[in-house]
Amino acid sequence: MRLFHEPNHDVRSWLRVAAQGSTLLAAGLVALIWTGVHFYLESERSSAEQAALRNSANLAAAFEEIATLKELQGEDGFRSQAFRNTARRLETLTQSAADLFRSGSLKDAVSSLGKTQLEVIGQLIAGEPCPALDDLRARTPPGHLEMLRIPGVGPKKVRALHLELGITTLPELAAACEAGRVAAVKG
Repeated sequence: MRLFHEPNHDVRSWLRVAAQGSTLLAAGLVALIWTGVHFYLESERSSAEQAALRNSANLAAAFEEIATLKELQGEDGFRSQAFRNTARRLETLTQSAADLFRSGSLKDAVSSLGKTQLEVIGQLIAGEPCPALDDLRARTPPGHLEMLRIPGVGPKKVRALHLELGITTLPELAAACEAGRVAAVKG
């Protein structure tokens, strides 16, 4: 029989093929099995595609975090923007970033990847510690990340508040607001 070799046939055609050499019951069983196999293959494909998108989205989120932490630390604006641009490009990949990295074609798919960015991607894909990200996290007070959740407050403002007023926590920020000191801070 030629079942499963022609994926574009519908269930009725499979029933006809199976009924030629067996009973109607067997034909129904073949159709049921074919439908189950087809459904399984479709669900596997979509699961793989979803995993690839999650993989790329996780990498993009890590690159966005690096960009934000670099801004909070006052590092070169061009470098933080480069990480942010890479995050955007990783989000738009149609293939798994991990697969592209392993095949050596990620640099072609995501333009302007630098040596440091490729190292970070390799570490994150391998599940290894990422010293660049870990160092930035260690140097950033947790309160700074909490302040970023306030609408209208970005990394530059948080950094300015820290440098000019020494603010590192939300309660310190609230006290400075009540005292009227925040309004004088530029950024």
